[in-house]
Amino acid sequence: MTPILTNQPFDTNAFFSGGAGLFLQYHDVIKPTYLYAVIQMMITKQTYGLPVYTIEKMSQLATAEWYLNRRYRNPLQQLDFNHHGEKEKLDALLDHILETDPTIYKMAPPLAAVKLFQVYRSQYMTFPIYVYEEHVDRGMKEDVDRLLSGIQHKLFTGDLRKAISRCDQNFTYIFSDIESMKKAVEILTGTCSNVLLTSEYRYNKLSDLRSYRYNLQELATSHPFVRVGTTIAFDPDSVTHLFDALTQGGE
Repeated sequence: MTPILTNQPFDTNAFFSGGAGLFLQYHDVIKPTYLYAVIQMMITKQTYGLPVYTIEKMSQLATAEWYLNRRYRNPLQQLDFNHHGEKEKLDALLDHILETDPTIYKMAPPLAAVKLFQVYRSQYMTFPIYVYEEHVDRGMKEDVDRLLSGIQHKLFTGDLRKAISRCDQNFTYIFSDIESMKKAVEILTGTCSNVLLTSEYRYNKLSDLRSYRYNLQELATSHPFVRVGTTIAFDPDSVTHLFDALTQGGE
């Protein structure tokens, strides 16, 4: 029996809420590159005066837990437990490490969201995929182009409002950073968009480790026609890839 549809584009916008396109934050949604910046510091012994020794002897599982349970999005702040460095300087240092060593992007394994790209290809989807980070470097651009080869995509940087303005209504947005997610919800009021936050990272939560820094239900009810929820950054496959990459990185 001949299939009714063969290799036909699948119009997700017509069938799904948030189906007009996908907007993904790069760090901690697509790849845990910040973790591998720290691992590269350990491998090269280029510690920049930070007490990397505090995690050097950790097991793979403990290293992954340290990363997920860190209090700050920038893991260099977590390493700097005596708070000797200013936040702005540590942010600039992390950007410098990533800019000067693009192999970090190749070393870091894909997270659960990258599976969406495989589904996109196999189902002949046609919606655009946009990737966003406030700061973008050559390594990130090359990695995004590699992961999204053959898919209509763009990499946005700079002001979040300007990046979102380039999206149609009914997009799905996935963020790892609750501050960016909250700002997106405020920008997207009335657009019938889905805005999701990855659920695993402690830096988005209060000290009780259960409550988010903003009440997601209140965000949804106070901003009409925006759906707010959570999604996962890690699935079983991405955990396996993470441990494999940690083993290779430690060799």
